[in-house]
Amino acid sequence: MANKATVAALRTRPERVLDDYARLIDLADVAAYLAPGSTTILKDNISWHFPFPAANTTPWQLEGTVRALRGHGL
Repeated sequence: MANKATVAALRTRPERVLDDYARLIDLADVAAYLAPGSTTILKDNISWHFPFPAANTTPWQLEGTVRALRGHGL
């Protein structure tokens, strides 16, 4: 039987956005799919000369994700 995809979404605020990325990582159970000690590559989107909404990775997205993954030893 195939695994079903997990989708997690949160309404956030600027003062808690980094903590909410950690919560999203937990809700999606990412640690169950990434092996501690193995290399994990994050690909950010910086393909435009100007920052367009939904086209570029914002600094807080990258920082929140990196912090959350490191918190899980990944």
